[in-house]
Amino acid sequence: MAKLEKKEFHRIFEKIQWEEHIEKILKKTWVHRMDFYKKTGKLELFASSDSYIPFNQILRIEEKLKSYLQCISVDMKVKYPTASTTQECIEKYKEDLLAMIQKKMPVGIGILHDAGFLVEDFSGKEVLKVHLTCVGKELLEAKACDRAMERMLLEMFGRRVKVQFINGEETEQTEKAILKNLDYEIGKIYAHDMPEKIFVNERVEGQGPNPNPNPNPNPNPNPNPN
Repeated sequence: MAKLEKKEFHRIFEKIQWEEHIEKILKKTWVHRMDFYKKTGKLELFASSDSYIPFNQILRIEEKLKSYLQCISVDMKVKYPTASTTQECIEKYKEDLLAMIQKKMPVGIGILHDAGFLVEDFSGKEVLKVHLTCVGKELLEAKACDRAMERMLLEMFGRRVKVQFINGEETEQTEKAILKNLDYEIGKIYAHDMPEKIFVNERVEGQGPNPNPNPNPNPNPNPNPN
């Protein structure tokens, strides 16, 4: 699709019936470029807005455009006026940033739940340290969640930030407690329908099954003493 000069969003798509609250936002939004990929049927729309558009409203706009243009998918990327600090951006729009990551990479959202976000400056270069409450750094990096967050901050707020994930502390005792609780829950499930199949994970110290079970309840090994 041809590149456009900056044009008002609602003028380009004036035939679409928008909800009133979305229409007000789109009157302050401009379209800079639209790229359509024939092989995938995907439309990328690059825009800017004077006011922040919540993520749930972005999704609604994408749905409307997808239906109107008969695309396979629509990805709307909006740039906003520069905030005073990167930390301010994170604190103000953290939930929406996480929602965007969930849309692009669902695997990351559970690991990032309740994570702490702290921006630090190193000789003029900003690093966003994401302190996880559990382990998961390697998985997030394998799925390029750090790169996705860096792109979002650059595209939305013009901030060039390096994202670094930091694993939460995990002790051996914590791991044992988790396994013990898990085995207990599994045991309850089996006990409900099949009591004979209750089992406990051997990795939990002191909770393993008897390695030498004796199926004969008679303590006398010789059934015929005479």
